[in-house]
Amino acid sequence: MHLKDGIKIGIETSGKITKMGYKDDEYLYEISFGSYHSHSEYIIFLWKRIEEKIKNKDIEFVAITEGPGYFTSLRAGFSFAKALWFYKKVPFVGINTIDALAHPFLKEYDNLIVFLKIKKDKVFWKKFLKGKEIEFKMGKLDDIEIDDKFIYVGNDINISERVKKCYPLEIPDIKSLIEIGEEKFKENKFLDMERAEPFYFYFPEYVKAFDKKG
Repeated sequence: MHLKDGIKIGIETSGKITKMGYKDDEYLYEISFGSYHSHSEYIIFLWKRIEEKIKNKDIEFVAITEGPGYFTSLRAGFSFAKALWFYKKVPFVGINTIDALAHPFLKEYDNLIVFLKIKKDKVFWKKFLKGKEIEFKMGKLDDIEIDDKFIYVGNDINISERVKKCYPLEIPDIKSLIEIGEEKFKENKFLDMERAEPFYFYFPEYVKAFDKKG
């Protein structure tokens, strides 16, 4: 599908901050609120700010982080997204949180490990080699490979002290969501909003496997 000149919107509620923004041609606008898992209280406020700016312009698609992330945070984002979809009837694309974190760094680095802490020492991580994803796992912080040929993205002092370079990020930016969304839009990779569910940190098949391994 070819992109037109409509507004592209991004919504991020995977962590402790609610983010929303849009791209209009080359203009990018982003607004955020430190909601600390109270996304449902602020997401409408942020949407009203977006509406004031885009007015009655056509929305081409909405990109939303679908997880991994916190249960309450993602649930608030998806509840709002479904209401917006019902109201606007625009396409939605789901963006993996870790892919969005990796996106700006893959423009500069070939070898990347991006990790997202869950609770205590439990994390999701993806490993990118020569710009391509080769591994996606859940485990303990100590399971993450330490290798100086990789750049690390994630927020943990134990990792940052052990590697050559670590960017302490855990919440994606709207620009990355929209840029990944543009590629998915071209490939017709849309969410089925009537059935779409977030990708939570704690989902049964991973938790069961993790607990068996200790």
